[in-house]
Amino acid sequence: MKKLLTIVICGRPEDERTASSYDEVELIYTENNEAGLAEYIKQAKGKYLFIAPRYFELNDVKLFIKVLNECDDEIVSFAQGAAAKTTLFKGLNFKENDCAFLYNIFAGFSAKSANKYLYAPVKYNGENEQFDDGLKDAILIAGAEFKKVKAKLSKDVYTYVSDLLIKKLTEFYVRALLAIREGNYDKEALKQFDAKLKGEIVLYLALEKRFPAAKLQKIREKGFKISAFTAKKLKKTLKKDA
Repeated sequence: MKKLLTIVICGRPEDERTASSYDEVELIYTENNEAGLAEYIKQAKGKYLFIAPRYFELNDVKLFIKVLNECDDEIVSFAQGAAAKTTLFKGLNFKENDCAFLYNIFAGFSAKSANKYLYAPVKYNGENEQFDDGLKDAILIAGAEFKKVKAKLSKDVYTYVSDLLIKKLTEFYVRALLAIREGNYDKEALKQFDAKLKGEIVLYLALEKRFPAAKLQKIREKGFKISAFTAKKLKKTLKKDA
């Protein structure tokens, strides 16, 4: 039966949600976080698809359904994420670079329309997510594709994909800096990535402008070492449940 919305949940939280009580919504759980997402997306019966992180909660399902029923935009973005028409994900498969970010942003690259709504149908707390070094490769893949297609994008779609890219890039740097401070990541790896990013000057400057809680240039000058005070401020930016 055709659904209005499919939510693909990346992993099985301890408080696993049972089948949705809303006939319009389908829930699909992955077995290994974001691995093999293409196969789970193929199962989706919904007109729209939302790829959700493991640590999320449905906040206002009725409003979510109402908005999706009343619009025909290909991308429907909101606080904490976006739903996109399932047809936009057709044929996407990133294999060794499998991650929700790439599926979402490449779906955006193919979209003709996007609309942003000022409501939050889900709550998400990013503190629980683990640092993923592999995201740097995904960011560079997305950045290269954005450079190729940006001139063809509508204004609303351009805003959506550029915001998504800078947001993920910022999150990667925040988590990398915290991992370096905790001794779980090599600062040389971040230096090398930072040097590569400088080749994408638009992204490089946008990251500096939007980086939260601290001056990124000063952090670079200190060899990507941060103080306990800065670490505390950066951790607060990962609390995305507001």
